[in-house]
Amino acid sequence: MQVMFVIWIVLVVAIVRRTFAEGSVGLPAALVLTMSFLYGGCFVYAVPGYTHLRADANPVLMRYAFSEWTVVQGTFAALLGVLGFAFGTGVFRRRKIAATDINLASRSQERRMLLLLCGVGILGFALNYSRLSFPMSSALNEAARNVGVVALCLGSYLAWRDGRPLLVWVVLCALVPLYYLVLFGFASYGFLFGIILVAFWMAKLRRRPTRGGLRMALLASATVWLVLTAFTGWFSFRDEIRGVIWSGDEGTLSGISVRAIAETELFSLTNFASLDLVNIRLNLTLFIGKMIENHALHPDLAEYGATLVILPLVIIPRFLWPGKPARGGSDFMQEHSGIDLSESATFGTGTVFEFYINFGYVGVFIGFIALGWIIRRIDRAAHRHFVQGKLFDFARLFVIGIVAIDPLLRPFFIVNGAVFAWIFMTALKLGFNKWVAGPRTQLRPVIAGRPEGTSSS
Repeated sequence: MQVMFVIWIVLVVAIVRRTFAEGSVGLPAALVLTMSFLYGGCFVYAVPGYTHLRADANPVLMRYAFSEWTVVQGTFAALLGVLGFAFGTGVFRRRKIAATDINLASRSQERRMLLLLCGVGILGFALNYSRLSFPMSSALNEAARNVGVVALCLGSYLAWRDGRPLLVWVVLCALVPLYYLVLFGFASYGFLFGIILVAFWMAKLRRRPTRGGLRMALLASATVWLVLTAFTGWFSFRDEIRGVIWSGDEGTLSGISVRAIAETELFSLTNFASLDLVNIRLNLTLFIGKMIENHALHPDLAEYGATLVILPLVIIPRFLWPGKPARGGSDFMQEHSGIDLSESATFGTGTVFEFYINFGYVGVFIGFIALGWIIRRIDRAAHRHFVQGKLFDFARLFVIGIVAIDPLLRPFFIVNGAVFAWIFMTALKLGFNKWVAGPRTQLRPVIAGRPEGTSSS
């Protein structure tokens, strides 16, 4: 496990550094950083002496009836995915792309576009909060809230570029993940949202992204340590906080928050109870390992591409395809892993899981090569539009890219979300162009300096 941990870190660093050096808006970096968090609970087994089978281990871990070898198999599959992604993004190719910042957009257009994107983002967060359900509400909610991410990225960048204060944008960027943290959990969309912002800032708000390696390594290590401390603290007090918000239990949110901050211990590798909390929640490799073992016992579960060949059919509306896969639920995970899962929770399987059930380890490796190639092309095109000042073209590609980098989504829903995002952003761009153009005044043609129809006498 220690060897796989080192290889994983080396690959992540290589992907981040190479894509930033060639020109990026942070999409490949966001994917591998998010994967590192959601899959990274497996590396608690790299800590000498740690095991979930010890006498004082958290009893929740025993529900899944797994061994350390289960986790090793799942970790190896995920590592193959990261390796394939590195190949797909071109990390091992020697190529340099020159990128010169050329901002061709007018300040007026930038302000109008930022205002429009902020409005759409607010609509998305409002739909998410109200949980209104209507045809295509899920797709609209996802696209609109991703537009909100783009708005915050752009707003932060434009303020930084023009030398204006960043405080307002930093506060807004912090409020959205906090909202998702409190209502939906630490590993919810809010965390992906935060990772995307950080990756974009790292890619665009740094003058020399390839220098300062030691300083960046220390900063990254400190950030990971703080995030893990916050994670274990949140997990310890999550039920109390949600009880106050949802059920009206005694106490106040501020009081519980203060107590949580005061009582949360700093994350330590020697505190096995904290490692148990990480193992419980950031355990996608556990589910992948259970799936691998279940497929070994039941080879007939293999899909052999059946879940991938239907990807072009995402454009068919549900009223014409009653059996169209539905997003959410845990049936797919339960069927392939053999684990009895709670019906009250949603368990995302993700791309590693689905590539494996189709073609095994080879499917994971090749699938992530393809995924890396696609995301890198989107990333490069978005970067090119960004530096040329074609900000709406950048925004459209960035919204599509955000859908593609969610490691909890199945490929069918990635493609479905990307197609809807393209349609949604294209319609938004057409509306924006009409708004910018404004009403046009019909001008009469001028001949030799005189309006047509006038007399020289």
